[in-house]
Amino acid sequence: MANKRNKDSLKRREEKRRRKSVARKAQARTLRSNSGGPSGLSEFELEYASLPKLSAVIWDYAAPLLNEARGPIALENAAALSILCWNAALLPLDKGREQIEPAVDRMVKGDKKLKRDMLAMFQMMLARKQLHFADDRRFIVDYHMTRNADSLSLHVISTPLTGPSRDELMRLPEPSSELSPRVRQSA
Repeated sequence: MANKRNKDSLKRREEKRRRKSVARKAQARTLRSNSGGPSGLSEFELEYASLPKLSAVIWDYAAPLLNEARGPIALENAAALSILCWNAALLPLDKGREQIEPAVDRMVKGDKKLKRDMLAMFQMMLARKQLHFADDRRFIVDYHMTRNADSLSLHVISTPLTGPSRDELMRLPEPSSELSPRVRQSA
């Protein structure tokens, strides 16, 4: 008799689980149909949600610098430089230079040969971004690195850029000289 009760209670629990599952699925379908796309995300959000984690992409992007780095501090510096180059590559060319030049000046401390080498390295990384990662338009807002005994992990906070790409900006016509001085100053 006790065995039969156990079987009946198992059946009831299983039926209850099945009903809850069906109700959850129906609720999820309703939410999806009311919010636009699958899982409630817009088409723009889905595009970026389907991309690989940006921290993993940065490690791939930073490979040339990481290969030359010796030691954990050099690895951290290589990752930080790669992030600076990544963000600069997303900006219009003049804004990117504004970001890079002060950073180079701080790093080289007056050494002209080192400055020339650093600028060449930045140019190489900017070209690498355009060549291999041009479609990834996520701007790194913040990051931090965690060093363990045998590894370095990178945690990235990013936001997608929605404006025109650098290539599109470069094709835009120059502002007309007929613009008022006030408009040119705000640009």
